[in-house]
Amino acid sequence: MRITLLALGSQGDVQPFIALAHELARQGHEPRILAIADYGPLVRGYGVSFSPVIGLASDLMDRELVYGFLDRTSDPVQMAVKFMRGAEPFILKLFQDCWEACRATELIIASSLGALAAYPLAEKLGVPCYVVHMHPNAPTRAFPHMFFPALPGWLPVRGRYNRLTHLLGEQGLSQLLRLHTNRARTDVLGLAPLSPGDSWRRVASPAALMFHAYSGSVAPPPPDWSDRVHVTGYWYLEPPADWKPPAELVSFLEGGPPPVYVGFGSNLMGRHPEQVIALIVQALQEAGLRGLLFSGWDELGALDLPDDIIQIQQTPHAWLFPKVAAVVHHGGAGTTAAALGAGVPSVVVPFFGDQVFWARRVFEIGAGPEPIPRKALDKERLTAAILSAVRDPALRARAADLGKGLRSEHGARRAAELIAQRSHHSMN
Repeated sequence: MRITLLALGSQGDVQPFIALAHELARQGHEPRILAIADYGPLVRGYGVSFSPVIGLASDLMDRELVYGFLDRTSDPVQMAVKFMRGAEPFILKLFQDCWEACRATELIIASSLGALAAYPLAEKLGVPCYVVHMHPNAPTRAFPHMFFPALPGWLPVRGRYNRLTHLLGEQGLSQLLRLHTNRARTDVLGLAPLSPGDSWRRVASPAALMFHAYSGSVAPPPPDWSDRVHVTGYWYLEPPADWKPPAELVSFLEGGPPPVYVGFGSNLMGRHPEQVIALIVQALQEAGLRGLLFSGWDELGALDLPDDIIQIQQTPHAWLFPKVAAVVHHGGAGTTAAALGAGVPSVVVPFFGDQVFWARRVFEIGAGPEPIPRKALDKERLTAAILSAVRDPALRARAADLGKGLRSEHGARRAAELIAQRSHHSMN
C-alpha cells in the first residue's frame, strides 16, 4: 500500500513519523514522508522517501511574530490579524505541494497540523485518513483542552465543560482558517467549500483511527475515549546506522562527569538570546556542573563560553541523552519523550501550548522537579532545579525506572499493527 505521512510540524513531529515509516516498510508498504524542506536530509538519511512541502522554515517563520508572542509584548488581536494575513499563501502552497505528492496514495496519516490539508486530500482521493497527535487531543470529560483553564473539581458542570473545550479548541484553528482552506479546497482540489456547520461536524466526528504517540504511563488515556483512539507508546527513533558523533563532543563527554544538556527547541531563545544564555551559564556555574548548550535555529554564531560548557549542533537525542546528568528543555513533545526514554531527569521550562501540559506531567510522575514557567525563569530557580535533578536520588531512580519501561513499549510498531488490522478489516 502506498502511504503518505504528512508530518507537518517541528523535528519532534517528523522523527516519530520516520519510526512509523520504518515499521510500515517492514510490513511491505511504501511510505513517503511529506514535511517542510528542512527535514529532507534527516528523512532521506534514514532511507525513507521524502517530498518537501511549503518550503524552508526560515522562509515561513515570522520571527517578530514569534518574539512578540514569547515576550508578551504584542497585542493578541494584532498578532491574530497578522497571522491571518500571512497564512493564505502558505495554505495554498501546502495544498498544492501535498496534492502533487499524494495523487497515487492509498492512505494518508497526518500530524495534528497536517490534518488541515490531509482531510480534504483524503476526501478528494477517496482514501482513509488517520491522525497522529503528540499530546492528548480527543474530546473527553476527564480534563479540558490544553488551551483552556481547568474548572474547580466541585463544579457539577466540569465534565460537560471539559468535553466542550476540546471541540472548541479544535474548532478555533479550523474556523480561523476556513476562508483560506476553502479557497484551497476549490482552487487546488476542485472541492466544494465548507460552511461553518460543515467544519463543526467534521471536528466533532474524529478520524477512523486516531493515534496518540506517547505512553499511557506518562499521560493515561481517559476512560471515555472511543476504541478508535489509541495511546500506543512513544515512537522512538535510533540514530542512523552510519551516524558518528563529532569528535569534539565525544572528547568533552569523556573529559569529565556527565554534563547537563540545555536546549529550548528550534526558535525559543527569544528576542534577546544572549540574556538567556548568560542566565544558563550562571546557573550551571553556580551548580558546579558542566554543560551542553543547544541553540536550535537561532543564529547565535560562536559563543564565548567557559571551558566546562560547550555549544553543540543538532545531535540525536537517543544517543546523547543517556550520557548526560539531566536535560533542561522547553517541554516540547519530542524532547520530553527523548529525555523520559533516556531515563534521566528533566528540568522543564515551558513556553506555551502542550509544553505546559508535558512540564506538569514530568513533575507529577516524578521524573523532574517542579517546572519553571518561562516568564518566571531566573538564575536562582534554574540553579535549584538543576541541582535537584542531578542530586535527588529518588527522582533519579524514578526517571531511570520509567525510561526502561518506555523503551520497551515499541509504540511505532504498535501503531503499524493497528493500521494493518484496520486495512485488513476494510478489505473484508
